Amino acid sequence: MVRVKALRDVGGVATDTITEDIHTTIRLHRRGWRTVYHNEVLARGLAASDAATYQLQRHRWGTGAMQVLLMENPLVVSGLTLGQRLSYAGTLLGWFDAWRSLGYLVLPMLVIATGAVPIRADPVTFVFAFGATFILGQLALRALSRGCHRPVLSILFEFVRMTPNLLATMTLVTNRRAAFRVTPKGRTSDGRRPNRVPPLLTAILVMSVGAVAWFAATLMGITPTVYAIPWAIYAALGWLLLNVVLVCLAIGRIRSSKYAAERRSSVRFATDVPGRLDGIEARIVDLSLTGARVELPGTSVVAPVARLVVDAAGGAPIELDGTIRATWIDHDGRVMAGFEFDPGQIAARARLAQMLFEERAAKLPQVLTATPTAPPEGVAVRSVA
Repeated sequence: MVRVKALRDVGGVATDTITEDIHTTIRLHRRGWRTVYHNEVLARGLAASDAATYQLQRHRWGTGAMQVLLMENPLVVSGLTLGQRLSYAGTLLGWFDAWRSLGYLVLPMLVIATGAVPIRADPVTFVFAFGATFILGQLALRALSRGCHRPVLSILFEFVRMTPNLLATMTLVTNRRAAFRVTPKGRTSDGRRPNRVPPLLTAILVMSVGAVAWFAATLMGITPTVYAIPWAIYAALGWLLLNVVLVCLAIGRIRSSKYAAERRSSVRFATDVPGRLDGIEARIVDLSLTGARVELPGTSVVAPVARLVVDAAGGAPIELDGTIRATWIDHDGRVMAGFEFDPGQIAARARLAQMLFEERAAKLPQVLTATPTAPPEGVAVRSVA
């Protein structure tokens, strides 16, 4: 949420870059407006659902960050406090982490191929220094994330977005004008097909296999490489093998049908309401305006074309015709069915929307229905939902 006065003061929403939100906020801060965190969900939507759309989104955001650095670099422009400069620097320069990740992947290969060791320390000193730094870093991340930091998952996502991030940061040098490409949301496919693996990850795997083969050949005296510091070479080999495992896990996540294209074309609401699917008593686990996930009794047999009856609290049941697109057994042993509503059925969908959104609105603080209190003069409130 942005005060109209504040937006007018900076000439409206910034359109010079494709990341208008952060660019506009920089201009608000430069003009002396304050922003505060508004801890309330005011809008719901769909995030990128698979690796391809996630990479497209990251490339756009990263390219926009490079545009901001070129046009209105918060490190050097006037009007910002030191804290604001550091905060923006952490956000905008964070896109260069992709180069660090690439370096971590390539470095052990170079050590094995050349025998050159980039450190000058004995094994004990190195292990102590590296171990202490690594452990303290992980503890800091866990504390700052309030316990939500997942080290392996974080690395996998670094590898998944590495290619688009590298391409985005290169625009800082090429200064190519980027087109605004909206991230596809909602239904992006009629089926769960594996995503294409970025060529860079495939190349990393191929080069890693080659590095292992070179290591073996060097031990047999076939190559001209000499390993003058054996412990460092073995450490590099261990590092290389760990990288291979992580890259394979990242590729597996990209290719997995579990994380493939979204087939529901609107946001899902978690529910726990009774209903009937083709006359069989069931529990409706989630609902959207285009489909539902339904828990069925273990021995149920339901025709592909069926009718779902939703027992709406305080009103007549909502009846929607549709098709069962998938059935499976979840990790709790429950029989689940993915049900897609047929097109049309406007009246039933309208009642469903009213049930879903009114139920959520009722759970929000009553300040939404009270007379709003304006923020103090000089404050622009920005909500991140």
